[in-house]
Amino acid sequence: MRVAVRLPHAERSAASKASAMSHAARCALSGLFPAQQAVFDAWMKAGLGLDPAAPGGLLTPAGIGRAQAASMLDF
Repeated sequence: MRVAVRLPHAERSAASKASAMSHAARCALSGLFPAQQAVFDAWMKAGLGLDPAAPGGLLTPAGIGRAQAASMLDF
């Protein structure tokens, strides 16, 4: 069973969306090119100022991005 979730407006900012997309890209690229994961992690830290290993629940930008990437990789 799937449940649609809409986050509060404050959590749908441009920064949150960019963070979710960045985490999704890192996860997808790491899944496709596992030998390059350190490069993707370094780019997220230095280039974007994001922690690639940020803990977060399913409804955080990192969690949403990881879930989307996992769905795409499974597809």
